Amino acid sequence: MWSKLVSTEIDDEQKLDMAMPMGGLSEVPDFPAGMKICMDETLLKRLELSSDCEPGDYLDLRCFATVTSVNKMQVNGKDRVRVELTIEKVAVEAEMESDGAPGDDDE
Repeated sequence: MWSKLVSTEIDDEQKLDMAMPMGGLSEVPDFPAGMKICMDETLLKRLELSSDCEPGDYLDLRCFATVTSVNKMQVNGKDRVRVELTIEKVAVEAEMESDGAPGDDDE
């Protein structure tokens, strides 16, 4: 069963917490580090995906990943967990314009 689509965007409270040591909100990213996936022309060809994608287009992905690392620690008295994944298989079902992005009404 698929989990519900959730946004990985950093919320305002987290951005404020991050802005203090960084020197301002303009330096805070909208999404956490490590949330990017890069595909070269070889993978695009395997996925039968046109290389003429434009910034702002949405791709509907399904992927399988292996957990490669789990790091559990305490920081300032709070439990923190970081899980790293290696995406091993990926499929692209559809491409759509950003206006009808899935999950836009879930936020």
